[in-house]
Amino acid sequence: MSQMWCDRKGHASRSYVDRIVTAFLLCAAIFFSSTSYADDDRYIVRFKKEAAQDSLALAAVTVSDLGYQQLSRIPNDNSVVMRMSHQDARAVAARANVERVEEDRRVWAFRQTNDPLLSVQYGLQGIYSSRVTDAWDLSIGSPNALVAVIDTGVDLNHEDLRSSIWTNPREIAGNGRDDDRNGVVDDLHGYDIANGDSDPQDDNGHGTHVSGIVAASGDNALGVAGVAWGTQIIAVKALDSEGGGYTSSITRAIDYVTDLKKKGAPIVAINLSLGGGGYSGSLYRAVERARNHDILVVAAAGNDGDDNDAVDSYPANFKLDNVLSVAATDASGQLAGYSNFGANSVHVAAPGSDIRSTYPRDLVDSGYQNLSGTSMASPHVAGIVALVAAANSGLSMTQVRSIIFGTVQSLASLQGATLTGGITDARRAVEIALSTGGLPRLFGYVRDGSRGIQGAKVSVVSRNDPSVRRSVKTAKDGSYSMSELQLGSYTVKVSKRGKRFRSSNVGLASSGVIRKNFSAR
Repeated sequence: MSQMWCDRKGHASRSYVDRIVTAFLLCAAIFFSSTSYADDDRYIVRFKKEAAQDSLALAAVTVSDLGYQQLSRIPNDNSVVMRMSHQDARAVAARANVERVEEDRRVWAFRQTNDPLLSVQYGLQGIYSSRVTDAWDLSIGSPNALVAVIDTGVDLNHEDLRSSIWTNPREIAGNGRDDDRNGVVDDLHGYDIANGDSDPQDDNGHGTHVSGIVAASGDNALGVAGVAWGTQIIAVKALDSEGGGYTSSITRAIDYVTDLKKKGAPIVAINLSLGGGGYSGSLYRAVERARNHDILVVAAAGNDGDDNDAVDSYPANFKLDNVLSVAATDASGQLAGYSNFGANSVHVAAPGSDIRSTYPRDLVDSGYQNLSGTSMASPHVAGIVALVAAANSGLSMTQVRSIIFGTVQSLASLQGATLTGGITDARRAVEIALSTGGLPRLFGYVRDGSRGIQGAKVSVVSRNDPSVRRSVKTAKDGSYSMSELQLGSYTVKVSKRGKRFRSSNVGLASSGVIRKNFSAR
């Protein structure tokens, strides 16, 4: 049985003006309507410099008479604030007496935490960072976007992590029963596969450090802040006190997390800061099952300084569209000397050298430690996944992954070293997420009685355009998933030799998950 190991390195005149303003308002009546616009359909309309404040007062009265809402004036700027549609704003901006029309955008207080060690967290802020603190103005994560950390466990009692630890709402603490029927008794905060119990307490330190990078409590005047300090961690201990474990344990850990997702836990990512042991079909299939349940798997690229295009490193090298492989950079924006790389197989880079994060106090008195490795880069990216998913819950797994790929900061040192040639940019990723419409995902099971059917072909064909078609094969448990389907009506068919299934029509009218199950007849 192959072993898996932590991926870690140590350490005018009035009459004239009145006429033009009145003309403007009468013309505007052509473009304005009595539609009730959203609160943010606000525009600042600035008149040309010959307009006077008294004319603005006339404008306000006339707008009211015509039935349009004038919200306020900016007299010193010859401007009025109006509510209108984007199309109307474009038309008004073309008027001869209007100098400019601009959106009256909402602004926010800049969010900065009071964590005393934030100043040494170069990975979150600065020139060669992932611009995480900038992203906090838009998203800090959410308990509705959970990250599972499969590692050496988590120090559940660490004061900078306690509020970031997930609690299983389907489990009653201490009653000795498997309340949520997932095969684990009293798994209140996660699962310890390495020791066969429900207490994923860290006895090594690595998992606590990784978890702190993802979600250490922010703005609590204590220690460090996690990338997504508003999210929560599901602790899964699959590696022992020496930082080692087995492929089978990682496989079971991924399946445990996937089962929690099936039962309703809003898991968006699994962090795997580990590797070794070569290719495993068992592990591949577990990652594939996570894929079918819309879970991204963020994996460390490895610490051997190797080219992963030439020498595979698993699980980072699995060719599945829910895998996100991460290299490490240092504080100067250079690819770390120990970091694996790969122009095709390693996707992005993130800060990984000399990273300060949480550590069990029974191992380090201060409760914090600096570590280096792609193990530290990977949770930076898992945290960004949580920020993006929390900002827009309608996004599919593949959309989140594409957004992260498409928003990297290009660095000369990473050209040819990663697929994207850049370091992650949390701020830009969240901005794109907020402006992106979510697409629906079709999900379900193909069963024969209560047994899932593996290898059945599930095909969808658009009823509006038959040239639009997709198909996938079911996983071992009979599950299937199709992400980023365009809105519309589809016919869904299932085929499997020796089995018969009734086809079904489904309408995909909004973002989110549409479930459709099929049973053999």
